[in-house]
Amino acid sequence: MLVRMGDIIKDKDFGLIVNGLDTLDPSKIIETICERRFICFKNKTTVPPKELVEFYKSVGKVHQQDEEFMSDEYVETYSEGFRELIPVRNKDISGYGENGLFAGDETGEIEWHCANQNRVYSEEITAFSIRQMGDTGGALCISDNRSPYYEMPENLRFMLDDIDVSYDSDDFAWSTPTSFNAKKFKNINGEALPELQTDSKPLVLEHPIDNVKGLHYSWPIIKAYHDYDEEEFQLIHKKILDYILQDKYLYSHNWEVGDIILNEQYHSLHRRDPYTGDRLLYRSAIYLNEEDR
Repeated sequence: MLVRMGDIIKDKDFGLIVNGLDTLDPSKIIETICERRFICFKNKTTVPPKELVEFYKSVGKVHQQDEEFMSDEYVETYSEGFRELIPVRNKDISGYGENGLFAGDETGEIEWHCANQNRVYSEEITAFSIRQMGDTGGALCISDNRSPYYEMPENLRFMLDDIDVSYDSDDFAWSTPTSFNAKKFKNINGEALPELQTDSKPLVLEHPIDNVKGLHYSWPIIKAYHDYDEEEFQLIHKKILDYILQDKYLYSHNWEVGDIILNEQYHSLHRRDPYTGDRLLYRSAIYLNEEDR
């Protein structure tokens, strides 16, 4: 990994926090994210939207959501016309304007999830850029689901390798054009979320970029394992949670002005704490391997 050592702020067991967008050699950003689950780039000021999009494009292909998901007025108002930048806000907490996808519940909280969880295809990297701080809360929490896999006993790993999980079905009844509008949220191929849903996936997946195994375990929506009864499911499920919810595999990021986080979406989960105040964050989808899908 090519990094100017004086610019490393925090080098964790997973994750890397560095000063400035030019700290890492661009050719090493993807490799580092796969190895570490996320990189946080600390900047002294908020990076302008145009520069932010150009930085993302140096990493991969950045998806633009169309007008069915975000109106021209919405994009002009909250992200200066850049459709690569999804404004994440909660109108009820801010007290004005419109919601965007990922607005969260009435407190702004979002539970553990990843972009790829019960979908056949998603971005490999989700990017977050804080634009306007709320008053309190709103930390981004990230879990490492690759490292715990290699901490497990070999016999448990071998068993998990052969398990397929079943997901809760989602009819998207919670999505309306004036709230999350998730039915119109599309991937880079123009496929909407309902089209991308799958009811089952392997519990252990090789990462599509570096081909390393890890747990693909979005546990809040997993309801069963194929060929295992309920008692067996609950027993194994608890064992997995005992590993992945250890403090050493969890990171909570308290945002500061200028922060940008790139987070891979196969071997990690993320969530948002409740918050108060008029908060604005940009979410972007960076695709690395779309030609192979």
